[in-house]
Amino acid sequence: MLRAMLFTQWKWTRAYLLPLVIATFAVPVYSVQQFSDASLSRWQVSSLLASMQTWGAGYMAAAMLIGLTVAAGAWSWDTKGRHVYALSLPIPRWHYLLLRFAAGAIILAVPSVFLWIGGLVATSSSAIPIGLRAYPTALALRFLLASFLLYCLTFALSSLPKRLAVGFGVAIGMLVLADATIDYFTKSSLITALFEWAIRWPGFLEVFAGRWMLIDV
Repeated sequence: MLRAMLFTQWKWTRAYLLPLVIATFAVPVYSVQQFSDASLSRWQVSSLLASMQTWGAGYMAAAMLIGLTVAAGAWSWDTKGRHVYALSLPIPRWHYLLLRFAAGAIILAVPSVFLWIGGLVATSSSAIPIGLRAYPTALALRFLLASFLLYCLTFALSSLPKRLAVGFGVAIGMLVLADATIDYFTKSSLITALFEWAIRWPGFLEVFAGRWMLIDV
């Protein structure tokens, strides 16, 4: 059943996922175009590293989009069909949920593998200055972890019943409104504090912070 579910989820998401997969392969290749001479000065190397760091936003954005796309695709047809198909299967609901989750997690490996291949192609065809190293494997693993984290969060929210999802949205809206009120009177933002806590170790969004670098010191 996992094989069938994997096929159907890939069929539902491939139209949106394939452009992102191609982008994950192309970004590392284009990011090393300036590395054409290994004998560069210290200031030239610093400039190249700054350029590489700007590409980090592309890796992070792609990881977010892929996680959101795969998670949303996992429940798109079930939501449209009011979960009738899922409830008609002769398996427990937790088993069906686990199969849905596993199928999406397997699909997430596809763009990460393409990013890894793109990183290998990019670093093998460029002249890396002395003192710098390439990290295609570490970057691909971080990319996979980041996309998996967004996938887990979106998968959990997408699987909620409609009323509970609406209630969750209302709660978020009330939190934003309360934060705006607190910020107006005290000049301190609760949401900003929570976000800073989340992206700092051991925050659960820490994987998105820091430098996303294919080539670094």
